[in-house]
Amino acid sequence: MMVTPQIFNLRPAVMLAAFFFLILSVLSISKYLKVKEHNRIFEQEKVLVLNELSEMIDSYDSVDVLNDSLIVQLKQSKEKMMVIRDSVKTLKPNQALIEKFKAQIKILKVENRNILSFVEGLGVRKRIFEN
Repeated sequence: MMVTPQIFNLRPAVMLAAFFFLILSVLSISKYLKVKEHNRIFEQEKVLVLNELSEMIDSYDSVDVLNDSLIVQLKQSKEKMMVIRDSVKTLKPNQALIEKFKAQIKILKVENRNILSFVEGLGVRKRIFEN
């Protein structure tokens, strides 16, 4: 009768465990790389949002208005943009936050466009009345 040592009986179990460890390692590394890529994309989106807000804030600085109600509207809109910009700077970006800030930027762009077109319209009317 032939006696087989215990090592030969454990060999398939060790091979199976090593195989699963290898598979889990590959999956973990690929998941880590995907998360890292998503974070890089979110950081790029964050920079784009910050740049867009800064440009909008700068556009308000170049407007000279004499009407008090327009000055108040401009200041309120500018303060909203500054609050959003500060929030974007301090928060760690993720998909939901980026989408939220993009939606707020769209609203602020419309508001910005309306106010600036109104101011430009006032300037045109002023020139017409002066002539």
